Amino acid sequence: PPMTSRTPPPPPPSPPPPGGGEDEAGAATREDDEDKDDDAGFSTADKAWFALRSLVFILGQLFLLLRLDGFTDWAWAVVLLPWMIWEATTLVENVPQAMAEVEPARPERDPADPEAGPSGDDDRPPPADEDEAKMEHLEELQRELMETVEREEARKTVIVSLLRVVLLALIVTRLNGQLGQPWGVVFVPVWLYFALQLAHGVRLLTSGPELTEEEMLLFETPPPELMFKVEALGLRQSRGMSALFSSLLPFITAVLFVVRVDNVDSYAPIIIFVPFLAIVGCAWCCCVSCTLATIICGPLPGMDGEEGDAPTGPPPGETSAAAAAPPAEDAAGEEAPAVIAMAPPPPSEPSEHAGRPEAGGGGP
Repeated sequence: PPMTSRTPPPPPPSPPPPGGGEDEAGAATREDDEDKDDDAGFSTADKAWFALRSLVFILGQLFLLLRLDGFTDWAWAVVLLPWMIWEATTLVENVPQAMAEVEPARPERDPADPEAGPSGDDDRPPPADEDEAKMEHLEELQRELMETVEREEARKTVIVSLLRVVLLALIVTRLNGQLGQPWGVVFVPVWLYFALQLAHGVRLLTSGPELTEEEMLLFETPPPELMFKVEALGLRQSRGMSALFSSLLPFITAVLFVVRVDNVDSYAPIIIFVPFLAIVGCAWCCCVSCTLATIICGPLPGMDGEEGDAPTGPPPGETSAAAAAPPAEDAAGEEAPAVIAMAPPPPSEPSEHAGRPEAGGGGP
């Protein structure tokens, strides 16, 4: 026969080291691969940027504490310099994303259209059927929604950072004695921030698509377009409620702080932190009460069982169909012997006589 080229078989795997564990080289290689997977999403520039912002954040607290405790007599502009650098890095990080354009969702393609394949900037393969075309269009709508949300968040971050820069300038001027206005005027950027948060939350709750009565009837089997509409509506409502209620506690704290600074003898400083202490106290009471109730009363019925604990036989007092059936009879009219189903025995190791038939038998 003619000679044919064959690929040599792969070498057998090396046996594991004594003790069943992996060798040191294999463990080191596996750890290196895991570290590479963890760091795959962060480049060296991202890590350096994060380290810079962390250093600036720590220096800002350190400079402020040194100045307040009297260890240094630096000017307030120098003390708050890390804060200025922090706001500058925030603007550099978010301005490009805030100015970016969101690519609109591409229209749904018809699978029967011969031009539905890759063309121009669209390198997607043609959809196989109508369902795939709808899901593809739904993914495009979701991409556009998420990019729009990210751009709105970046714009909001830029506006808040600019307000903090103005607040920083007013605080430095007030501490240096160049501004004789009360602290309520110094905190004007803070009041503007809360007003913007209120307007932003109301806009998110009052705008956006609304569900019609016909769409409400399709909730059992919603089409992809309705699923996207419900997702977008839920996202806007959740962000709107978050914008409203997340600003309530800081607003009360800011008012208490300004009143206390302008009127030193008005009330004790601990009153400023009463809103935070109230929230922490409520959360602590809920956790403690739920824990005590679980310990004393135990879990709910059916929650402490494990898989496989439920009985598989008939309920007490009832007989299964197999047990209630009369015994079968053979062809001679005699009662057939009962057959009891038993689990097969575990496989045993083959012996040297396993393959030989016994004397007088036809095999195993």
